[in-house]
Amino acid sequence: MKAILLTFYGTGVRVSELRFFTVEAVRSGAVTVDNKGKVRTVFLDPGTKTLLLDYCEKRGLESGVIFRNRLGTALSRSYIWRSVKKLAKRAGVLLSKVFPHNLRHLFAVERYKADRDLECLRLDMGHSLIATTQRYLKETAQAHYQKVLQRAAAMAG
Repeated sequence: MKAILLTFYGTGVRVSELRFFTVEAVRSGAVTVDNKGKVRTVFLDPGTKTLLLDYCEKRGLESGVIFRNRLGTALSRSYIWRSVKKLAKRAGVLLSKVFPHNLRHLFAVERYKADRDLECLRLDMGHSLIATTQRYLKETAQAHYQKVLQRAAAMAG
């Protein structure tokens, strides 16, 4: 699960998109995702690429889907969801707050904080509309607004 969670965090992919992560794609540093009628390339940062290559090496994976079950087929969305919930329960996190998709939101916020490029973030996340990407950043906008109010209060006071 650690590798899966770090992959979500490092790439912002949807749970259903993990099936496109193959040994071959990771070696190349770019994963082609064909989902929801859209095709996009997910570029792997060096840390995520190294993590996934180490994962493959430890499991003796030389080709094909990385995150697979005992039969060699890609892990299902429901299996990943249940596993994330089980991990959260062991960690004492409220289950009502835990969803794999939350890591996609975290990716969006962290990536936006790092480079402040909304258009690149839109492309990275595979959104057609910038408005969709902006919804992922709602909390960031609210935090910015709070800072503006605090600065204004400090100047006035």
